[in-house]
Amino acid sequence: MIALRVSLALLAVVGLTAISPAPQPDRLPWRQAGLTEQQAAAHLLDRLTFGARPGEVDQVVQIGLEKWVETQLSGNAAESPVLTRKLKPLDALTMTAAEIRQTYPRPGQVAAMARRDGAIPAKGVQAMMAETT
Repeated sequence: MIALRVSLALLAVVGLTAISPAPQPDRLPWRQAGLTEQQAAAHLLDRLTFGARPGEVDQVVQIGLEKWVETQLSGNAAESPVLTRKLKPLDALTMTAAEIRQTYPRPGQVAAMARRDGAIPAKGVQAMMAETT
């Protein structure tokens, strides 16, 4: 009797999985969540960026939600000529760690230079803040 129940249960599970469509893990479930495409785009921009700027929701919808997410997660800056142009003058991005250490002072050295030059008070900002309260 127990073996018959187990067999029937297995047949039911196998039968149900055979007729139900396989889930598509690469699809975003915004329709199932009851969102419009614009709402889903706004949600993605909130979650994957610092929020939507004017016109970005429409841009994401035009690109396609799935494709836009793939682009965001690929991390390929070469696809953005504007970003590449803006980063080009930043020499530190192409330097090795040793070159950075040789070129730029350590934070403690910067603070000492700022105190020496009078940019920050010798007794420290925290001491000054304590005096004003």
